[in-house]
Amino acid sequence: MLKIFAVVAFAASLSACDLFNSVSEMFKYSRAVEDELEQSIGLRPQVGFNSHNKRLVSVTVQFPNLFDKKPLGELGKAVSASVSRQFKQKPDAVVLSFVVKDNDASRTADARGLDSERIQFSR
Repeated sequence: MLKIFAVVAFAASLSACDLFNSVSEMFKYSRAVEDELEQSIGLRPQVGFNSHNKRLVSVTVQFPNLFDKKPLGELGKAVSASVSRQFKQKPDAVVLSFVVKDNDASRTADARGLDSERIQFSR
């Protein structure tokens, strides 16, 4: 009985170790995306991810404010390329989000058609 418990405990610790390594690698990749985007566009986002069995399901890139130095389509393509490059796989979805603060209210009034703009990214 003790041997069975020891084997089960050892197997569980090995699987947990692999899980920990996978998650820590994903966090490194998300930091690399943040660094790359800060270098390329001048604004540091926060990057989160959702994975299942080492497969990247979605990546969320949240910018701290509105970004109007590039059209939204160009920004989306740059973000998608960075995510694919740093995570070394293409996620099922890349989600872009922006924090809108009170001082951004005047900029949102002139959103240049963002509400009607359709953007599609190829996988």
